[in-house]
Amino acid sequence: HPMMPLRLFALRRFSVANAITFAIYFALAAVMFYLPTTLIAGWGVSPGAVGLLFMPLTIAIALGSGPAGRLSERVGPGPLIAAGAGVLTLGYGALAAGIGLQSFWGHVLPVMIATGVGMALVVAPLSTAVMGAVGDGDSGAASGINNAVSRMAGLIAVAALGTLVAAGYAGAGGPASFGLPSDAQGHAAASGAGFAGVAWLAASLCAVSSGLAAFGLRR
Repeated sequence: HPMMPLRLFALRRFSVANAITFAIYFALAAVMFYLPTTLIAGWGVSPGAVGLLFMPLTIAIALGSGPAGRLSERVGPGPLIAAGAGVLTLGYGALAAGIGLQSFWGHVLPVMIATGVGMALVVAPLSTAVMGAVGDGDSGAASGINNAVSRMAGLIAVAALGTLVAAGYAGAGGPASFGLPSDAQGHAAASGAGFAGVAWLAASLCAVSSGLAAFGLRR
């Protein structure tokens, strides 16, 4: 009687929903870990101001998850997840493309508000997709697996992308090290370049997730 019955992964909708979960939460964790580091150590933005980045995500999920969950019960989770992942794709892509502007209030914060809306469209429908893919007797195991997948995605993202960020920083002629405060000329721009690689990867993962949801989670 395994705690994680592998037979659940033979269910296509269950496997697709968990693949989407991994990709989206990998992207979210990567951005929410490396972006504050870029802003504080690279640009010199105050930690208090950077803390505002987390508010749109929290508020949007709190206010939007209920309506999104109810709507997914009527139209199916696929369309909402596809739309939310599409919003995340545009948001992370805009973040990567405009990071060179070094504008916290005019660029970074508005983009993160948009990504909060994208996550609000995704969170509850993903749970619906996972729970609806299995029988009632497996609902507890399915919920636990999906929760573990999202947590593993975040841990792997933070651990795996350090090399990518460091390479981007060095490739842009960074005079110090990514993540360490420095007043050296070019440090801020190089920090942004290092983070841009993370944001582009996050956008790509969300784009794949949108396609998986549209074609793999049909009603």
